[in-house]
Amino acid sequence: MRPDNYLASCDPEATNEIEAFVGEQKTDKLSPHENITHFFEHGQWWAACGACGASWSVVDCNAEEFDLEEVDAGDGSCLANA
Repeated sequence: MRPDNYLASCDPEATNEIEAFVGEQKTDKLSPHENITHFFEHGQWWAACGACGASWSVVDCNAEEFDLEEVDAGDGSCLANA
């Protein structure tokens, strides 16, 4: 059982949860970015666009929902090609 203050975005073992969330976002917030990857680094999960270099940190909204916080907008090439 997870503690009440559990944050999946800070758990390196939360791969399935993060993978499902990032997959859903590929057709929502991460569109039109291409080659989106997710990885755990510096104590949290990240999503990154391999094409333009944009990156987002995965943050917990509550115990069951995540959101993306843009950290780097990248070079803009994905948005220009949309």
